[in-house]
Amino acid sequence: MALSIISPKATLIVPVLNAQAWLPALLKCLSELLNTGNYQCIIIDSASTDATPKLCQACPAIEFISIQRSEFNHGGTRNLAIRHAQADILVYLSQDALPTPAAVELLVNTLINQPQLAAAYGRQLPNATAQPFGAHLRAFNYPAQSYVSTPETLQERGIKAAFLSNAFCAYTKQALNAVGQFPANTIIGEDFIVGAKLLKAGYALAYVAQATAVHSHDYTPWQELKRYFDIGCMHQQQAWIFTTLARPEKAGRHYVMSEMRWLKSQGLAHKIPESLLRSLLKLLGYKLGKNNRLLPNKLNQLLSMNRSWWVK
Repeated sequence: MALSIISPKATLIVPVLNAQAWLPALLKCLSELLNTGNYQCIIIDSASTDATPKLCQACPAIEFISIQRSEFNHGGTRNLAIRHAQADILVYLSQDALPTPAAVELLVNTLINQPQLAAAYGRQLPNATAQPFGAHLRAFNYPAQSYVSTPETLQERGIKAAFLSNAFCAYTKQALNAVGQFPANTIIGEDFIVGAKLLKAGYALAYVAQATAVHSHDYTPWQELKRYFDIGCMHQQQAWIFTTLARPEKAGRHYVMSEMRWLKSQGLAHKIPESLLRSLLKLLGYKLGKNNRLLPNKLNQLLSMNRSWWVK
């Protein structure tokens, strides 16, 4: 049974699926926050088949919601949690992201102390065992300097202005509700889409570099193609975003050059050919994703990282 919390400062929300490898460390962080009496925690499980339900339900202060795997959606599932959230600030985490309690507090207090902000996201650091390409992605997307994006900085920041990451991001419930919450059915990028909606509505978004979480992925070249296929699909479906934000091609070129420079600086110049191959596969995946309507559904399923999205 979940503990009753009176006026929590923030609600912690974590969608999970077969998360037993990460839960011991994450639950320790969540429990420390819950023990302060200032937080509510909601975990939404998509019918895990490992020890995830048992581990979560062993923490009585956590509100555990189980849904069918077919019901999961990146946006819709996070909206489900809003209906159960008691706090005015919502902190979204992914199951494999590990912040410190102090980092969560910093994000929450940033929104409390700066009411012009609709959202604030933290800096993601690579895992200790991260491979070079995963480590560079974190260095590129999560610099050491904090910043605030506003409707007035769209030209300056380009597509990055709307960047948010629900691996570790806090929102005000009022702002999320004002823009219709997350898109109810999106293949990927519900955080980026809502970031663009918030900017369009006049809100500001903060990147808080001092609020850190360990979180990274080591994708294979084939997985890179599949991920960018999904991004291309999302960009095609949400084309309105690029009527106000710069198109992604410029940011893509910047990333390719940054990765090659970074590899050289790390004494890994021999990996530059692989970097170029990965970049080509990302571009191919992205272009195929943007043209998914021309492809047979079975091919879309093969190319997508989110295969189940195509069979709903």
